[in-house]
Amino acid sequence: SNNLGFSLDREPNNIPAAALLREVSQSNKPFVTTLALEREINPFMRLTNDTVVGRLRDWFPDMPERPSTREVFLRLRELRDQW
Repeated sequence: SNNLGFSLDREPNNIPAAALLREVSQSNKPFVTTLALEREINPFMRLTNDTVVGRLRDWFPDMPERPSTREVFLRLRELRDQW
């Protein structure tokens, strides 16, 4: 649920992530995802998503207009390490 919270902080309108957070919050069982689901909910797999990149600019206003996927990944990692 902590990872999903981070995902939703980066992409608040991510409906699949919000639905999954509700589901896992109501269960004490481990949850295993698929790569297909991770591509929908995980900001580290959504490096070109406009919302993810735009919200990074709130924290890193010096980001270029079109940052590389490497730069987006590194900035996400920096935020996640503090989450």
